[in-house]
Amino acid sequence: MTEENRNSIQQYLSHPDGSFDKYMTTVIGHRSLKDFLLYELIMMFITPIPGKSGNALRNLFYPILFDRLGSSCSFGQNMTIQRAARIQIGNNVDLGNDTTLSLKKDGQKIIIANDVRVGQQSILNCLGGELVIGKETVIGISCRLGSYEGLQVGEKCIIGDNCYISGATHSFSRTDIPVIEQPLISNGAITIGDRVTVGRDVTILTGVTIGNDVTISDGSLVNADIPEKVNIAGVPAKKILESDE
Repeated sequence: MTEENRNSIQQYLSHPDGSFDKYMTTVIGHRSLKDFLLYELIMMFITPIPGKSGNALRNLFYPILFDRLGSSCSFGQNMTIQRAARIQIGNNVDLGNDTTLSLKKDGQKIIIANDVRVGQQSILNCLGGELVIGKETVIGISCRLGSYEGLQVGEKCIIGDNCYISGATHSFSRTDIPVIEQPLISNGAITIGDRVTVGRDVTILTGVTIGNDVTISDGSLVNADIPEKVNIAGVPAKKILESDE
């Protein structure tokens, strides 16, 4: 069942307090001046440093920010991190340059399991529910993964470059106001099984469940549930071949 939130995204992000309070609650989730100053110092002076020295410093200071941070992680420079106290990162995780980990007010958690790779300029955006990436999954360059009612990506998945996994979309039923000001619509959580291969430029819409061992061809649009062990392609995507047992 399609459900609409009661407010547009602008109303959702609005806050009655001043700009400084809005910024503090956006980046750290609460109004502690001490935590805010520590966050700003780390993001301003540690995050932009390139190379091995920058990564070493990020591994030294980022545990202060995150709820959990495992060992032997690699952090690219110029990451954007919001509400890190609700983010858990496992061991041997590799996050590329200019990646974003963002939780909004109602986002529960971002959980990244062991041995995950996230390509540069990719965005993990959690508006609501939990956003979970299973172990040994690889996410390509310039992907956008969103959670509104929950997003679960299984283990050992491959997600190609420029993929869009949509936690919610805007209504466009009214013509008197811009789409960006209209309510968000979600058909439910997105669940992607284990060992799923997603090609480049694929879009996966809300409320979809994808079974284990599925292969999705480049440029496909997935707007309905997909059973296990099939290959799919097209707009919208349809089964084209049973995968090998």
